Amino acid sequence: MEKRLIRRKRLVPDPKYTISATEENTTIYKRPPSDHPVYPLIGQITMRWSNIEMFLDDCIGTLADTEPAITACITAQLMGQSPRCLTIKALARWRGLPEIEKATDKLQKLLFEASERRNRAIHDLLLVETKTNATFKKHRMSKKELLYGLKEFDVEELERTIDLIKKRGVDCINLLQTIRQEVYEYYS
Repeated sequence: MEKRLIRRKRLVPDPKYTISATEENTTIYKRPPSDHPVYPLIGQITMRWSNIEMFLDDCIGTLADTEPAITACITAQLMGQSPRCLTIKALARWRGLPEIEKATDKLQKLLFEASERRNRAIHDLLLVETKTNATFKKHRMSKKELLYGLKEFDVEELERTIDLIKKRGVDCINLLQTIRQEVYEYYS
């Protein structure tokens, strides 16, 4: 049987560029310049997500009755919001706080979409098409959206992600306040 080869002109890749080529057309993409307006938005997403994880860590520390340095030794080993929520639920069960357990379960479900949007903002490679200066992202597969490849970038997507993470941050603060009300018994 004869091999069926695909004949193409050999392209010499440059590590600074991503090249999409066919016989008829070659499109060149490069990374956005360091002053591109998308970077501050990604920075906001990153910092706001750090706040969410910090609030969840505070929930764990409160329920475990540990000081922040000891809590950090534990939570630094937890990747993302899901294991943190599972830890909060386990501690709430141990303390006999079923309402906290339910509230955390609800929050964990709400955090999933925000987490997926954050992951797309952080992990998808941004590229600029050299002829038109249009911005694209090289979408990697996520659990929910099994897509791969270049997709035109929408800056409003990042703004919506920031707004959603802000809302989830408020939800995390509310859970922390509820935990503190349920766990602490003050005396004179």
